[in-house]
Amino acid sequence: NEQLDARVRERTEEVERIHIELGDELETLRKILATQDEISAGLSDLDMQMNLLVRRSQELTKADGAALEQLEGRVLVYRVTSGMAANQVGLRLGRTSSLSGECLRNGETLICDDVESDPRVDLAACQRVGARSMLVVPLRAKGEGPKGVLKVFSQRPGAFGSREERTLQLIGAL
Repeated sequence: NEQLDARVRERTEEVERIHIELGDELETLRKILATQDEISAGLSDLDMQMNLLVRRSQELTKADGAALEQLEGRVLVYRVTSGMAANQVGLRLGRTSSLSGECLRNGETLICDDVESDPRVDLAACQRVGARSMLVVPLRAKGEGPKGVLKVFSQRPGAFGSREERTLQLIGAL
């Protein structure tokens, strides 16, 4: 009986944890849909749309900062920023020497768990922003290849996982 009671308690705790996680996921999806509605309902100005996407990206991934980077020739430029990256508008990253550049090249979402040990990152830029971990998704114009990236940062290593990845991909698709 004691073993059975212990197993029932374990399973009950697991079901409660899953229930909470699903509730959090549902709330995130509601906020993403609300963002889409805001854009559709009247945010015709591209700068306002980009600012909204950057702020929501930071909020919904619980990041310390976020940036939208646009491809300009051979470099990526921080066009819109928030949080810990707020004062970095105009920061330039090499297309061949940064995680953002790799994201553009392969068109895939990338996670960096620790900038200090990841050879794909521009370490100087990460240190300037204060980032220890990052998550980057490509941004595409309809029918075209990636033209920029949406990035979130954290001051701590290993801050982003599959939940944040899905969230940022959905926001980036807007």
